[in-house]
Amino acid sequence: MNDLKEFVKLMKEHPVVIVSTLAAMAAGAILGAIAFYQGWLG
Repeated sequence: MNDLKEFVKLMKEHPVVIVSTLAAMAAGAILGAIAFYQGWLG
Protein backbone atom coordinates (compact mmCIF):
# COMPACT_ATOMS: atom_id res chain seq x y z
CA MET A 1 0.00 0.00 0.00
CA ASN A 2 2.93 2.33 0.64
CA ASP A 3 4.01 1.94 -2.98
CA LEU A 4 0.62 3.15 -4.13
CA LYS A 5 0.88 6.26 -1.94
CA GLU A 6 4.35 6.99 -3.35
CA PHE A 7 3.00 6.55 -6.87
CA VAL A 8 0.14 8.97 -6.23
CA LYS A 9 2.62 11.48 -4.83
CA LEU A 10 4.80 11.09 -7.93
CA MET A 11 1.75 11.50 -10.17
CA LYS A 12 0.97 14.83 -8.54
CA GLU A 13 4.56 16.03 -8.92
CA HIS A 14 5.34 14.73 -12.42
CA PRO A 15 2.14 13.82 -14.28
CA VAL A 16 3.53 14.51 -17.76
CA VAL A 17 6.56 12.27 -17.24
CA ILE A 18 4.45 9.39 -15.91
CA VAL A 19 1.83 9.64 -18.66
CA SER A 20 4.41 9.89 -21.44
CA THR A 21 6.30 6.90 -19.99
CA LEU A 22 3.12 4.81 -19.89
CA ALA A 23 2.26 5.88 -23.45
CA ALA A 24 5.75 4.95 -24.65
CA MET A 25 5.49 1.56 -22.92
CA ALA A 26 2.13 0.90 -24.58
CA ALA A 27 3.44 1.94 -28.00
CA GLY A 28 6.52 -0.25 -27.57
CA ALA A 29 4.40 -3.23 -26.55
CA ILE A 30 2.15 -2.78 -29.59
CA LEU A 31 5.08 -2.40 -31.97
CA GLY A 32 6.80 -5.40 -30.40
CA ALA A 33 3.70 -7.54 -30.83
CA ILE A 34 3.32 -6.44 -34.46
CA ALA A 35 6.99 -7.14 -35.18
CA PHE A 36 6.70 -10.55 -33.52
CA TYR A 37 3.64 -11.60 -35.50
CA GLN A 38 4.94 -10.16 -38.78
CA GLY A 39 8.20 -12.06 -38.39
CA TRP A 40 10.39 -8.93 -38.56
CA LEU A 41 12.62 -10.20 -35.77
CA GLY A 42 14.35 -12.74 -37.95
